[in-house]
Amino acid sequence: MTLFQFLQTDHEREGNEEQDAEEGDDMLNISFADPYGELVDSDAFIENTEWTVQWGFAGNLREVRKVLVKRTSYRFGEVEVECLDKGSTMRLEERWDVVKGKTKKDIISMICSRYGLIPTIDPQFNEIIPNFNWGGKTDYDVLQYLRSRSPDHTFKILADRLIFKRRRLDAPPLSTFDY
Repeated sequence: MTLFQFLQTDHEREGNEEQDAEEGDDMLNISFADPYGELVDSDAFIENTEWTVQWGFAGNLREVRKVLVKRTSYRFGEVEVECLDKGSTMRLEERWDVVKGKTKKDIISMICSRYGLIPTIDPQFNEIIPNFNWGGKTDYDVLQYLRSRSPDHTFKILADRLIFKRRRLDAPPLSTFDY
């Protein structure tokens, strides 16, 4: 595991975009200066190597994220690396499993165990599903399905945790602005 921490200046921040894990795979592109070719043999740039990354301003860093190296390009004096969020692997493999007499919480925990994730699940997910068929869906599709059956819930993957929780839509706002 490799740990990187990226600090930005005000002017670098303008070009960065962040994506929500529900909308698409989070992607991270990094370029390393390597004028002497010292990084070419590094094991840190092998495909599917897990990195722990954190970015932001000094004193205002984002949460730590786990990413997997997907593509490395070597050019004279530079190494360019593309990484995807650890949860992106959930979209790859279709399953044909059938589970009987399991709760939603059990199904989410099964998915977490496949990817080495720690489940953080709302305690009210103890409803038993008599017969659940994956039916050629990916694990990500199953999580989307379970979320759709609980309209006030959401899920996301942060670092090594899969968070499946109720959104507090009826809660008072955290802050208000007057114009």
